[in-house]
Amino acid sequence: MHLNLSTNGILAVTTGLCAIAWGIWGLTQYIFDSFSIGLVFFGSGFIIFGITDGFNDQTYRGRILFKVGILIFIAAALILGYFFIKLI
Repeated sequence: MHLNLSTNGILAVTTGLCAIAWGIWGLTQYIFDSFSIGLVFFGSGFIIFGITDGFNDQTYRGRILFKVGILIFIAAALILGYFFIKLI
């Protein structure tokens, strides 16, 4: 599979990898933390966002990844929202 990513796509994938790395580091340090799990989901969504070049890929693969990416972003928002509500 050949990915022809723009600069924005490369930056989105890099941001997603950094978010996943931060989430995994948090999981290893704190055993179970909803913020770390939310970061892993957010990073995964951001990688899909970058691979589809901002959800603009109109191929069959791009449409499937769009649906999966949106579901992952919603899950990340719910988990991170729970964490921030719990902080208050």
